Amino acid sequence: MRNVLIASLLMTATGCAALMQGLPVSPAARQLQDADRLAGQGKYAEAHDAYLKIAAEQPRTSAGEQAAYQAARLLVAYKNPSRDYRQAVREFEAFLKAHPSGKRAEDAASWLALLGNAEQSRMNALLDQVDALTKKAEQAAAERKKTEAERDAAAGERDVLRGERDELRRRIDALLQEKESLLTERTALLQERDGLAKDKVALEKKVEALTRDKERLLAAKAKLEQRLRDVTDVDIRMEKKRRKVK
Repeated sequence: MRNVLIASLLMTATGCAALMQGLPVSPAARQLQDADRLAGQGKYAEAHDAYLKIAAEQPRTSAGEQAAYQAARLLVAYKNPSRDYRQAVREFEAFLKAHPSGKRAEDAASWLALLGNAEQSRMNALLDQVDALTKKAEQAAAERKKTEAERDAAAGERDVLRGERDELRRRIDALLQEKESLLTERTALLQERDGLAKDKVALEKKVEALTRDKERLLAAKAKLEQRLRDVTDVDIRMEKKRRKVK
C-alpha cells in the first residue's frame, strides 16, 4: 500500500501534461489538452467541468476514462483553493465503478484509500508530502527554465560574438586589400623614383656637357676677343705710319 501511495504522489507531481503523452491527436485528445491547459492556468473549476463533460460524452473511450480520473484528481490538487475531498471520494468511486479495469483504476483505489481510511492528521501530513513533492517538482522546473534561459542567453552572446568575429574578419580582409593596394602603389612610386633618378643622372650629364661646351665657347670667345684686340692694335699702328708718310 505504501508503494502505491508513493506512486500516486509522484504521479500528482508530474502534472497534467505528462498524462497526455501517447494519446492520438484526435478531437477527444484536443478537448483533453484544452482541459489540461485550463488546469495548468489555475482555472480549476472550468477544468473540472471540462473533464466531466468529456467523461460524460465519451464514457467508453480512453479520453473519457482519462478525463474522469483527472476530474476526481483535480479535487485533491494542493493548488486548488476549492478542493473537495468528499466530492473527490464520490468521483473516484464513480470512476472505479465505470472503469474497474482501467489504466487508472489502481491509482483511483489508492486515492480512495488515502482519502477514506486515513485520519485527518495523517491526511494532512500526506497532503503536505504531496505539496512538498509538487513544490520540489516546480522548483526543478523553475531551475530547468533558469538553465534554459541561461543557455539561451549564452547562445545569444555566442551569436553576438560570432557577429563581431565576422565583422573583424571583414575588417581584416578590407585592411589586407588596402595593404595590397598600398604595396602596389609603393612599387609604382619606387619605379617612378628610379625613373626620375635615371632622368636626373641623364640631366646631370647633359648639364656637365653643356658646362664644358660653355667653357670651350668662353675660351674661344676670349681668344677671338684677344685676336680682335691684336688686329685692332695692328690697324692703329699702320694708320699711324700712313699719317707719318704723308
